[in-house]
Amino acid sequence: MFGCPEEIMSDNGPQYAGETFKKFCREWQINHVTSSPNYAQSNGFIERHVKHVKSLIKKAIKSGDDLSQVMLNIRATPIDPKLKSPAQLLFGRPINTLLPHRSEPGQESEREQHWKRQEEAEKNFPQRTELPPFHVGQNVRILDTRSNNKTWSPAKVIQKKDQRSYIVETPIGRKLRRNRLHMRESTSNQPPRQPNVLKHTLQDPQMTVPKETPNEIQPSPKKQQASKEIIKIPVPTKVNDKSKESETPASKATVTVTRSGRVSKPNPKYCKHA
Repeated sequence: MFGCPEEIMSDNGPQYAGETFKKFCREWQINHVTSSPNYAQSNGFIERHVKHVKSLIKKAIKSGDDLSQVMLNIRATPIDPKLKSPAQLLFGRPINTLLPHRSEPGQESEREQHWKRQEEAEKNFPQRTELPPFHVGQNVRILDTRSNNKTWSPAKVIQKKDQRSYIVETPIGRKLRRNRLHMRESTSNQPPRQPNVLKHTLQDPQMTVPKETPNEIQPSPKKQQASKEIIKIPVPTKVNDKSKESETPASKATVTVTRSGRVSKPNPKYCKHA
């Protein structure tokens, strides 16, 4: 996470003398430096810092303070007026604590540059269109994110948390928080649709739509008269070869075809007696 160290300085403790640690240093190309045996002054900087941390921990336990805040203040305190704090040496920036501190001027300039860069990116690459917001009390449908079927359940908006987050209540009384992307407008909020009426009904003033059956439209008188018209087509009947009688007007049968396409053909044997 923080990169590979170039050098590790330690005493001659057995935890750093094992073959596993030596192999680790060789693979990661780390220079392991040890102090002189039985001479702690050679590693005086580390020994002094350890002594300082131990004394602060004892004071925190005695006073009942939080050890995490004590360690945080130690990491954020500069070692020397000419040196930076341990946290700033590690992260490259000062960390925030509960103690009052002064921010560096360089941070404000870096933030301004970041904001300008973000504004330019929004101009060059505009974001997608924002979804219309919901109001409190509106009926919606929410997506069940826990199932793979992508089912939409009814709910009601009871609170708006922020710009894209809402608190909804299900019919069984559960309160859930959902993002605007996982919400849809319910069809119960839309006005009822008007029945479909054909264009020619507006042109014909005589055409009316009954209230009981709005989907059924009464045909106009002209169409009723046209539907009753019949077409008569003369069809010659078969003549017996033995008699070879000539066709007579009485032997001609007529086929009646209605407007709906139904064919009505009379029986030829009754046409002979006619």
